[in-house]
Amino acid sequence: MTGGLENVDLKSHTFYWDTACEMARWLRKEGNVPPPLNLEGPIMAQGEVGRIAAPHVRYDRLYGGSGSYRTINPFVAGSTGFVVGAWGAALLANQYAKEKAQQNAQVRWRDEATAVVYVTSQRVITALPERTLYFAFSRVTAFHVDFDNWNTLLKFTGDVASLRLAGPPAPVLAVWIANGLFGSSWMKDSRFERLG
Repeated sequence: MTGGLENVDLKSHTFYWDTACEMARWLRKEGNVPPPLNLEGPIMAQGEVGRIAAPHVRYDRLYGGSGSYRTINPFVAGSTGFVVGAWGAALLANQYAKEKAQQNAQVRWRDEATAVVYVTSQRVITALPERTLYFAFSRVTAFHVDFDNWNTLLKFTGDVASLRLAGPPAPVLAVWIANGLFGSSWMKDSRFERLG
């Protein structure tokens, strides 16, 4: 059997870039409607249509920790030297805990993992090793594409942390996410002109 995906390097930047270009050109042709894709894995909602499944996607989220920490207040009895030593050790431990909490409170990219990412007509689904997460297009407030660095970024309403999808599949994911968010108007978006 030739021409199938069995001979394709699914970690190849070239494969995904060429595929994104082909998809973009095909979708721009008048009358072409995205074909439904039977996605194995996620459970689809009524009326939801699969678009693509991409393995080997780097997933991470942008958020800060709570910045909270517990202090140690020892109750000790004994000689003066022992009490002073215990309080000194507690002071050092509390200072260390405070510094770690302040570092943890900084907003940064976290939870990096490799995921299988599914894009449907209604959402992005990330299948991580320990759980599956769902991100509805209706909750997206910002969509950024960085083809030079092979990533796509989604920001959401409420307290949902931003999502970054990176790696070779990023251009293909960007096409289908844009299609899900904007319908055919994504074709007028200058960010996608590079795809031909």
